[in-house]
Parts: sequence; structure tokens; C-alpha cells
Amino acid sequence: MDLKGVRLVGIWGMGGVGKTTAARALFNRYYQNFEGACFLEDVKEYLQHHTLLYLQKTLLSKLLKVEFVDCTDTEEMCAILKRRLCSKKVLVVLDDVNHNDQLDKLVGAEDWFGSGSRIVITTRDMKLLKNHDVHETYEVKVLERDEAIELFNLHAFKRNSPETEFKELLNLVVDYTGGLPLALKVLGSLLYKEDLDVWISTIDRLKATPEGEIMATLKISFDGLRDYEK
Repeated sequence: MDLKGVRLVGIWGMGGVGKTTAARALFNRYYQNFEGACFLEDVKEYLQHHTLLYLQKTLLSKLLKVEFVDCTDTEEMCAILKRRLCSKKVLVVLDDVNHNDQLDKLVGAEDWFGSGSRIVITTRDMKLLKNHDVHETYEVKVLERDEAIELFNLHAFKRNSPETEFKELLNLVVDYTGGLPLALKVLGSLLYKEDLDVWISTIDRLKATPEGEIMATLKISFDGLRDYEK
């Protein structure tokens, strides 16, 4: 993070694999080294409820610690961002970007930012990073099976090895997560101190979830785990 010039860094991989966690760790470690810093979390979801113009204003406000500017057009706001930030060394994290326009309007080009600035982008789509000429890209991959089991055990049993009667069910749960750290953590936490009946019920729910829809799996697990108690 001490190199001169403006650098764009991309972190990509499937949902739940740990991209946001990695970006947050970078941000927390280095943000004090910059004149301004902003972590815009879950951009895709944020834009379901707000306009891109509002997000542009939010970015500038957080980086410079100023009030929202009076502007009604995204293109005009691009010019304002460039003018106000081109001499500033800033750290920007755009989390879960899913459209080229988001990058164009929020971090347009290198000359928008001062020397030493770092722009970190997390996304599920590697093509977005290529289209925006991101300098460095890092893929966050799913865990190997042994790593997945260890992570799940730490959340479900608070130790590295499971109780004997849960071993077979543990393997089934880990298989359904596909090695995604977020899924392993959530399911492990939900099953902590639960009995075999709850484990079996959870596995039945996982079986009913289409392959690849891990976020749906998490929602089913979180929202419906205790249906039998209602």
C-alpha cells in the first residue's frame, strides 16, 4: 500500500467465499494511512434502494468529511468527484459491484484520484475488473475439504473435532456448503448445541435447495431452522 501512483485492486469469487472479509481486513489495516477512506459495502444491494447519484454523493461525503453536494446529475457528479479528489490520497473499497456503470460513475479513471490512492473492488464477475483495466486481481476460492470441516467444527462444536454421533451428518452439511466459508460459519453457528433432530431437519432443507444457490440455503437455514418450535 506504500507504492506511488493510483492502483486498482480487484478481489473476485463466488458469493459467500470471503471477498468482503478480505477487503474489510485490508481497509481496517491501512485506512489511517490515507487522507480519506471509504468502505461502500454491498453496492449491488444498496442500489436496490438508492440511486447511483446518491451513492456518488455518499462516497464524496465520507472521503472528505463534508456535507452532500447539491447536484442532480450523475455525469456532473463524476466531474465533481474528479475535481475534489484528484489531489487527495484516498482509499476506496467498493464491495459487491455487479455492473460496469457502477465503476464508471464511482471510480471512473485513475486521474480522479491523487498519487498513492488505492481503489479496491470486490465482485463475482471477473469481466467487470477486466473492462475497467484493474491492475491487480485476486481470486478468493472455496476451502479445501479438510479446511471446510475444521472451520465448520469450530462454529458447530467450538473445537476441531465433532462429537461422535454427529460425524456422518457433519460430512453431509459440509458437502452442501460447497466449501463456502460464509455458509460454513452460519450453518455451524446455527447448529451449535442443537440435537440430532435439528441437524437432520437442516439437512433436509439443504437437500431441497437447488445446487449453487448457497445464499438461498443460508436464508432457509437462518429463517427456518426453528420452524418446529413455532
